[in-house]
Order: sequence, then C-alpha cells, then structure tokens
Amino acid sequence: MLSMLEWLCTELMEVEVDQQLGAEKSQRIVSMVVLIVCGVDENGHRDIIAVESMAEESGSSYEVLFQNLEDRSLSTPRLIISDAHAELVSAIRESFPDASWQRCKVHFMRNILVYVPQKEKKS
Repeated sequence: MLSMLEWLCTELMEVEVDQQLGAEKSQRIVSMVVLIVCGVDENGHRDIIAVESMAEESGSSYEVLFQNLEDRSLSTPRLIISDAHAELVSAIRESFPDASWQRCKVHFMRNILVYVPQKEKKS
C-alpha cells in the first residue's frame, strides 16, 4: 500500500472525473461538491488520483485541481470523461487543450431519465 506522500507523487495516466454531492456538516446535510478523479492506464486499470471537496462548482476550483494534477506530473491525457457541467468542461479544455473530452454515459442517461415518466422506467 502506498503512503500518502507516495500517492500524492504518483505519476499519473489518463483521467476520469466525477462529482458527488451532499455531505454532513455540524450534524446536518449541506450541499457541496466532492470531485473524484480516476486515472486509467493502457491496460484499463483504474486508480483514484484525486479527491477534492469544493464549496462550489466553479471553473477556478476545477482549474486549481487540474493544476495540482499537472504539478504531480500528469502528462496530457488522451481522453477525459466527465459530466457536461459547463464550467467543468471549460476548465478541462483550458487545462488540457490537447485532450479529447467525452460526456460520461452514466450522467447522460441520468439526465435523459429525468424526462421519462416513472411508470415507463420500470419497463
């Protein structure tokens, strides 16, 4: 198992970005963003390479995270997969202009299912 320092200094591969919302603070649920970044190597092996809690989904928050990844020797990923949050996509394109971007299929399906009537979802 890697020490925290080794993990923070690990050379990185490709990147997959996801967000999870909701956290407990002072014994109540508050809205916040936890951004999870996974690296994927050429063999399909995934490692969590960053977990960042953020008070808001802002381009500057994402850019700081991506700068930290670059400081840890992340070479430009060939492909970045994320949801289509406008500021996240903008920060990805700003930070990694040579990387391809793809919308996450899970987030895409969740967004579509919002418009499907509940009775239709069961079939």
